[in-house]
Amino acid sequence: TEIYTLSLHDALPISSTVGLFTAVAVTMSAHGAPAMPASHRDGAGSKDVGLIVFSNDPLSDAPHQLYLERADGTHVHQLLHSTSDDVQPTISPDGRHVVFTRQREHGALPDRIFVVGTNGEGAHRIIPGACPARTCGDAVEGHAYSPDGRRLVFTRAIFGEGAGAPPTVVELWTCDLDGSHARRLTHETGQAQDDDASW
Repeated sequence: TEIYTLSLHDALPISSTVGLFTAVAVTMSAHGAPAMPASHRDGAGSKDVGLIVFSNDPLSDAPHQLYLERADGTHVHQLLHSTSDDVQPTISPDGRHVVFTRQREHGALPDRIFVVGTNGEGAHRIIPGACPARTCGDAVEGHAYSPDGRRLVFTRAIFGEGAGAPPTVVELWTCDLDGSHARRLTHETGQAQDDDASW
């Protein structure tokens, strides 16, 4: 599987393999397209080269890993070395951070939201307020950052009692970048699920 950039005139393959693994873009986020203002371009100072982050599926039992590359397919490098599946990444509007979902035990445990610098440093979990139930799973799925880069939209799964119990509801929430001021946007009952949110 290859990753392509598209325009009205052509399509250019920008990544075909990462190491020995096929680069399957489970999700990816582009940053710094040429038409964007300077504040949306990557820190290299190039007017025409942005950043793309993607989750690599090794097509084996090995965990999904995050990779970052320039929009022209150069400078591909692994962002983190995780023992969990790191998926659904999004680059912040200023191009300095990547927020993503960490799936523990291949999804057997509730998801967690993490953020890391585009330089691979400072990875830490974002805890968006207290869980209103015994067990919650938080995940970013679409373009998670607000346009000003100050808040995140995410899904919160509320799980039932007992090990391996499925979520009873999945709702949309927002929070500040440090997890504070968490706000519930949707109120579901029964087995309803609100997901795939993008700002």
